[in-house]
Amino acid sequence: MIEYFKIELFSISRKFREMGINPIFGFLFSTLFFIFASYSNFTQFYFPQYIYLASLIFTLQSRVNFEKSSFLEMIYGTSKNIKIRLVENGLICLPFFIGVVYHGYYLESFFVLIIPFIYAFFRFELFSIKKSSTPYFKYPFEFQIGFRKNILVLISLYLSVLVIDYSWLYEFSIISFLGMFALISTFYSSNIEDSSYLRIEVRSVQDFLFKKVLESLFLTLSLVLPMFLIITLKLGLNIEFIVFLILGMLFIGLVVLAKYASYPQEISIVQGTIVAISVIFFPISLITFPIFYYKAISNIKHLFHYDHS
Repeated sequence: MIEYFKIELFSISRKFREMGINPIFGFLFSTLFFIFASYSNFTQFYFPQYIYLASLIFTLQSRVNFEKSSFLEMIYGTSKNIKIRLVENGLICLPFFIGVVYHGYYLESFFVLIIPFIYAFFRFELFSIKKSSTPYFKYPFEFQIGFRKNILVLISLYLSVLVIDYSWLYEFSIISFLGMFALISTFYSSNIEDSSYLRIEVRSVQDFLFKKVLESLFLTLSLVLPMFLIITLKLGLNIEFIVFLILGMLFIGLVVLAKYASYPQEISIVQGTIVAISVIFFPISLITFPIFYYKAISNIKHLFHYDHS
């Protein structure tokens, strides 16, 4: 088990080096950023504890990997695999737990402790429907794969709004609503298509990105709007949820552009940090959105036949 965590540490260090960052400075920067983001969250926003919980769920969900889990189970066995997942999830949850306790949200700290156990013992990817139809036809593949892989999580988020006791409704509505956007973002960040799919595109790279972002926003709206309407019917029209809806759509658009700005690699820690800051301090997105857009064009333009004709 120790060997596994040594490999994980080496893998993270290698990613820092690939970005031209010394791993020591990378870990230090990540720690300082988390502290800064936590401070901003708890001082600048209403209900920061629920934003915290949604961020934790997003982080854990983005690490769900069926192939990796199956490989670890084959190597270490089921019992040791669960222990690895518990330790790994616990390490991820530890800074979140310290944050909510430090700011006095003791009840929410209980949920922070429970979540890693849920993700350790319940392999959400096993509940995915790999062969069934989805509402998303053949394209985009991100929503097809993401929907099938995370269908249990999607159902759970909706059920938390539909059946929760009224005294907890507002709090759980915030967690579920933000959790939807966090989950949908993983549809794009964790599904990288082969370059051959871009090479057969007959559109220009600008048209491709425009449609990709527009498509992502429309399909995201198709998933979150029913929940928004349910919350509105139960709680009345609430300005906070309207703001969450707008910022969530901005978040998805930035994630899509960041995906192609870093293609064929996954979204880097630095890019993820910029996306997060752009949403939290949304006026910054007026600068970062076009930067990601032009970076994405520059990064994938050579793959498009249209641009060579």
